Amino acid sequence: MLALIRGGRPEPHDGKGVIPVRLAVDVGYGFTKAVAESSARRVSFPSVIAPVDADVSLERALGADQVAERLTVVAGDDSRQDWLFGHAALAAPGAVRPWDSSATGRQGYDTLIYAALGSGALAPEVDVDLVLGLPFGVYGSQRAALREALSGRTAYIHVGGHPPSRVRFRSVLVLPQAAGAYYATALDAEGGVRDASLGSQNVGIVDVGFRTTDYFVMRHGAGGLRPVKELSGSLDTGLVDVYEGVRRRVQAQTGNLVRSLRIEAALSEGGGILMDMGRPIDLRPWTEEEAARAARRIADEMRVVWGEQLRELTLILLAGGGAMLMEAGLRVLHPQTRLVEDPVFANAAGFLAVGRSLAAEARA
Repeated sequence: MLALIRGGRPEPHDGKGVIPVRLAVDVGYGFTKAVAESSARRVSFPSVIAPVDADVSLERALGADQVAERLTVVAGDDSRQDWLFGHAALAAPGAVRPWDSSATGRQGYDTLIYAALGSGALAPEVDVDLVLGLPFGVYGSQRAALREALSGRTAYIHVGGHPPSRVRFRSVLVLPQAAGAYYATALDAEGGVRDASLGSQNVGIVDVGFRTTDYFVMRHGAGGLRPVKELSGSLDTGLVDVYEGVRRRVQAQTGNLVRSLRIEAALSEGGGILMDMGRPIDLRPWTEEEAARAARRIADEMRVVWGEQLRELTLILLAGGGAMLMEAGLRVLHPQTRLVEDPVFANAAGFLAVGRSLAAEARA
C-alpha cells in the first residue's frame, strides 16, 4: 500500500505485475470526459481544480476525508499535491479552470487526466496507453509537444476512497478533437467498422464545447476518405456564452456581482435554481433563451466558414455537451443534421475506438 495519505515518500507495492490500461480523455475547457477500455468505465466532471491542505485531520474528524473528488498526486521528485476537482471544486476557495492556448502550458491539464484515471479502482501499478484530443486549430502545431510532455511520466495517485496506485503513461496518442465524434459514429467500441456508409459520404462535424465550437469535414473522393483542413477549425463560441448571458441577467436582477462558477454549479447541480440570500432564482428560462441565441450565432458563422461547401455535405453530426442544449437551433444548418449517440462522450469514445483499431493493426 502506498503512503500517499500519510505524506512522505510513496512506498513500493508488492504486486505481481504491471496492469496495462488504455484510457481516452477529452480534456475540455468546461468538462473532462474519459472512457477506460478495460472496464468500459466512463467519467465526466467539470474541468475545475482547487488546492487543498494536505492535512486531512479536520476532514477526518468531520467524516469528510474520503471525498470522491479529492486527488493526491506524488510525482517522481516526491512533491505532493492535493486537489479537489470536478463538482467538489466548483464552490471551493481558489478554484480555477485550467486553460491556456497551449495544452502543454495549461497548469492542471495533467491533474485532470490523473483525476479521470483515478476515478475508478486501479491495480496497484498500471501502465497507461493514453489517447487525447486537441482542437483542430492547434492540432498540427501542438500534438508533438503534448505527446512529448506526457510520454513516460510516472506518478503515484490516490482519488477519493479508491486504493492508491502507481501510474505510468506508457504511450500517448493525440488526435484532432472533433474527429473523435466522427469515429465514435463510424467505429464500434472494439475499433471495427460500425457504419460503413460514412466512408462514402461528405460529413461535417460540429462539436459544441464549453469555450469553443470545433468543426471538421471528412470528404470522400478519388483518393478515399480524408479530412479537409481548410474546412476545419474552431469558433470562439460555446456553452460559456450561454452561462455568461445568464450571469448578466442574474446581476441585472439582483444588483450584485455573481461568479460564473456559481451559475455553472446551479445549472449542473442545483436543478437550474440559484439561491441568492435565501431567494430562489430560476435560471432555466434564461438558459433556453441564451442557448437559442448562441445556436443562431454558431449556425451563422458556420454558413460563412463552409460557404457553398455546405451544400456538398451529405450529413452533419452534432456533438458535445453544448450541442445537446442547442440542437434545435443548429438543425437549421442542413436538412440532414443529427445529434450523435451519447454526444458528451462522443469524442472520448471515438478516441478509444481509434486507439483500439491502431493497436489491432499493430498486432496483425
